[in-house]
Amino acid sequence: SSSINNFTGNLFITQQANDSDIVLRSDDGSGGITPYLTLDGSATAINVDKTMFFADSVNASFGGANTAWELEIFANSDNDAFIKKTATSAGDLTIQNASTDGDIIFSSDNGSGGETEYFRLDGGEVETVFSKTTHHLDSIQARFGTGGDLRIYHDASNSYIDETGTGSLFIRASDIFLKTNTSENAISCASNGSVELYHNNAKKLETTATGVAITGGWTTTA
Repeated sequence: SSSINNFTGNLFITQQANDSDIVLRSDDGSGGITPYLTLDGSATAINVDKTMFFADSVNASFGGANTAWELEIFANSDNDAFIKKTATSAGDLTIQNASTDGDIIFSSDNGSGGETEYFRLDGGEVETVFSKTTHHLDSIQARFGTGGDLRIYHDASNSYIDETGTGSLFIRASDIFLKTNTSENAISCASNGSVELYHNNAKKLETTATGVAITGGWTTTA
C-alpha cells in the first residue's frame, strides 16, 4: 500500500495550471480506471462521478459555517431518512421545481410493497392534486379562504362546517338532500322542483307550484 501522511500543519494539494483539474481516479470494477471525484478548474466546480455513501448518522451538510449548518441530509441506524432545515438561523426550507409545467410529486408505499403517488404540485395545471385520502385528526381543521373563514372539522364528538367570517354559507347543487342516521330523509331540495320535509323518514310537508302540500295533521300555536 502507499500513503501520503502529514503530521504538522495543513496538507495542500494544488493544481496551478490554468483551467486544469485535480482528478481522483480508481478501479472501474472491470480492470480499468475511472474518475471518482474531479476538481474542475475551468468550471470552478466539484464533479462527483460515482455514488457517494454516507454512513448512518453522517450528514451531508450545506450552508452556514463550521458546525452551524443550514441544511442537513442524513439517515440513521433505524433506517429513517431526513431532509432537515436546522435551527441555527431563521429561514425557510424551499422545495422547488423550476422546469416549465413540471410537477413536484410526493409518493410512498402503496400498501402492497410498491409505490404510488399521494399528492403532487401540478405545475402545468397550477393546482395541488391529491390522489389519496387526507385524514384530519380530532379538532384539526381544514380551512379555506385567505382568512380561513370556512372551517370543516371533527372534535371527537361532533362534526362541524363553520363560516366564521362576515359572509354567508351557501350549499349549492342540482339537488340537495339532508339525511339522518346515514339513510333517513330529513330535507330534500329538488332542482326546479319541490322542497320536502320529513319526520322519521316520512314526508310531512312539500312545496308545490301552487303552494304547500301537507301529509297528516297540522298544529299552530300563538
